[in-house]
Parts: sequence; C-alpha cells; structure tokens
Amino acid sequence: SQLELKLGARPLRDGGTRNVAALEALLTGRGLLRFPNSQSMAAAVPHLERAIELDPKYVTAWLWLADAYTRVAFDPQKTSQAYRRQDAVIDEVVRIAPGSPEASLALSYRATRGRDLQELERLLREGLHVPGELGLRARLRLSQFLSSTGQREQGIAEILKVRASDPLDVFVQTQ
Repeated sequence: SQLELKLGARPLRDGGTRNVAALEALLTGRGLLRFPNSQSMAAAVPHLERAIELDPKYVTAWLWLADAYTRVAFDPQKTSQAYRRQDAVIDEVVRIAPGSPEASLALSYRATRGRDLQELERLLREGLHVPGELGLRARLRLSQFLSSTGQREQGIAEILKVRASDPLDVFVQTQ
C-alpha cells in the first residue's frame, strides 16, 4: 500500500482463468518458451496443453500454445504435425472468442503460412489489441512482418516498442 500498487486481473471474458493450476501450467510453459532452443520450446507444449485441459476456455493458454507450435515447427521432423495441431488450436480460439483481437492473433499464425500479405498484416494489427504479453508478441510478429516486406523503418519502430515494454525477452533481443 505504501507503493500505491494496484493489482488487477484480466476479466475472464478477456481470456483469463480462475484455475490456479491452469495458470501455473501456463506460466511454466511460458517460462520454457523464453529459452531459444528446440528442447525448451518442445517442453513448453505439454504445460500449455495441460493449462487448456484444466480450463478449456483459457484463451490466453490457447494462444500461447499456437505460438509454441510455430516454434516447434522449425524442427523439420515436426513441422507438419506441429502445423496440424496449431490449426486445431486456431480453430478453437476462433470458436471460443469469435471476432475478437485474440481470434485475429490466432488466425495470423495460419495466415503466416499463406500468401495473402494484406490479410496477414490486418490480422497482426488487430492482434495488437490483445492485452499483456500476447499483445507484445503480436507486435513482435508485426515488426518481423514489416521488416520482411521492405518496411524496415516501421518494423524497427515496432520492435523498439516491444523492447521498451519487455527488454528481457530473448526474441526481442535477437531481432
């Protein structure tokens, strides 16, 4: 109280959970995703799957699972299976939260594999409205998109916003 710190939680309608075990599983999975190696990324998946098993409407956990599958897909032996699982996750997020920024962020993972760059940019920009770390992840993905499509200055501006919000994120540091 001396610091006048205000604690708040995201309302359940915004993808949160009241299940402490689901939150713990999410945090464990998120912790593993912070290490840029394939073993840690693959190890994150069961924790994130456990989070959604404990709370099937935990949109935040579903989105981090979609992100984890993208990272697992970098292993050529796991690519097709990871994308099939990711597609099922994307469909579930859209079912749970239709028309939301979370659904747009989820759909952006699938759009990344397609050729419609305008749709991908639209989805990534809508995903910026997701609160918290997932919104930062959307901004990081948007910065990568902008840089890879010749919009380098805009990409750098976006990555600087992410770095200001989360200077320790390993993916921000590598970008």
